[in-house]
Amino acid sequence: MKNIESYFADCDSRYDASLGMLGQVFTSPGYHTRLASGAWVHPTIHSLEYAVLLLRHGPTELHGRAETILDRVLPLQDADPVSPYFGIWPYVFEEPISQMSPPDGNWAIFCGGRVAEALVAGKGILPDTLMERMKTALRNSGMFSFRSNILPGYTNISVMGGGVAAMAGELAGMPQLLEYGRRRLEAVVQSIEGNGTLCEYNSLPYNLITIHECERVLFLLKDEQTRRHAETIRAAAWRMLADLFHPGLQMFSGPQARAYADFPDPITVEKLSERLGFQLTCKTTDEHTLWTGPIDLTLVPLPCPEESRERFRKLPATPHQHKAVFIRRSPELTTAGTSWFSEGSTIGSVTRENFFYQRRPVFGSWKTAEDPAVVLKLQFLCNGRPFSSAYSMNAQEQNHVLSAVALIKNLGYHTPHMDIPEDGIFKIRSLRFRYVLEGKGVHAQAVDSGRFALSAGGWKAVIDPVSARIGEYQGRWEHANEDGRAMVDAVIYEGEEIELPIRKTGDVEIAAGLSLLPVNAALPSAIPQVASRDEAQSSFIWNLSAGSLKLDVPRHAIKYHWATGLEHR
Repeated sequence: MKNIESYFADCDSRYDASLGMLGQVFTSPGYHTRLASGAWVHPTIHSLEYAVLLLRHGPTELHGRAETILDRVLPLQDADPVSPYFGIWPYVFEEPISQMSPPDGNWAIFCGGRVAEALVAGKGILPDTLMERMKTALRNSGMFSFRSNILPGYTNISVMGGGVAAMAGELAGMPQLLEYGRRRLEAVVQSIEGNGTLCEYNSLPYNLITIHECERVLFLLKDEQTRRHAETIRAAAWRMLADLFHPGLQMFSGPQARAYADFPDPITVEKLSERLGFQLTCKTTDEHTLWTGPIDLTLVPLPCPEESRERFRKLPATPHQHKAVFIRRSPELTTAGTSWFSEGSTIGSVTRENFFYQRRPVFGSWKTAEDPAVVLKLQFLCNGRPFSSAYSMNAQEQNHVLSAVALIKNLGYHTPHMDIPEDGIFKIRSLRFRYVLEGKGVHAQAVDSGRFALSAGGWKAVIDPVSARIGEYQGRWEHANEDGRAMVDAVIYEGEEIELPIRKTGDVEIAAGLSLLPVNAALPSAIPQVASRDEAQSSFIWNLSAGSLKLDVPRHAIKYHWATGLEHR
């Protein structure tokens, strides 16, 4: 099996025989844990994966090591049925459930899927007593999935939880969980049929997890209905990734619901390439998440469906525009995306989304002689970090994007739900609405009539400011260049700490237009402008030759509506 020898050699060097787990340097996700990045820890999920691989592909003399790992990791799960964390494992041995901030419920099913694999791989190898303990742990994971009942809006966890519940039903003797797992995967299928694609749109790390979890179901389970649902979801996940891929740039366009970096890590590129049957050459990042690991080694990867495979090789046309609905609601709340592809560039946007750091509400890229991919992003920063309580609203036609911002009254600072101020008052030192171009040879400059340009190589993003104000704070537009970054900012506030009661703040009006153009192209003759305003909303319009772009944006803070994935019903 590909890479198995090097994997075993690496794990052998990190295996802690005194503890019975793998060791590694910790990378903090920034929440759920109090541990800092850089600590040497013993992760639960990677230790379980190692045990599975030892059982499936390791030498007989190391089967005892797999038994030791399982014996060590199983008791770390919260097995108290009345506990709110029942079924959950900690990230690492060094930080038990009781010390996490708070425990990550997803770890019940991340780890539960590996236990299911170990059950199948360990048949006839592991002692019966350990096999029974593994079945108990898997049932606990399945019950956590049942209790949490994650809907299709949280796509990868809804799929993973449905799969683990079905595994607990079929492999660990709980028929009611098999039935629940079937229904949960069926709900995802119904969401895909109603919306047209996955709600967790163009999220490479999580769409790949969705694909992988469907493969796990197909690998481990015999139940025909569960398998049919898994195959439908797998095909939909591949279609979504294919539709947003630019073969010439080897980049995924925007918008992106969730991403930890602007580029995939090398392991992700290898996983995609193995399934596609040809090598992708994407620019990669060295950033890794806690769960980044050689998960392909525990399964036989299924090939990408042929209908999607060819789209990874070439665009349907140039230029090409792709539109999709992700969450179908009433017209004013529907979440949809537009992505535009030319031969050498791409830009995409979502109609509405918060500015949580994993979001890419407007995201584009192009190739230069110096850099295989420079990236263009729209951000809203609070105290220098992405601000979840700002709401991005966008309208796009071809290579033009009209963007505006509203405020959100029910989310937090930098994560949507984990740092919400109890009194609704935010402590602010800086507020910036930013267009940023990152890569080699990027440059920001002011051009005519208050416009700005972000350029690199043969392309430029022209920024047309419209307004920038929150209550009494009137913003100013400026540009700046740093090493590898060029920025155009609307600086709404910068100074001593102030208190901003978002729920009571009105008179919010922030908007601008973006045009992605060849570097020598003339600037658009039309400029975006305020069409009308009243106490409730501002209306913006941009009359372009490609079509008119319009946005109606609330001037007061609004409630953020979480997706269930079944809004179309």
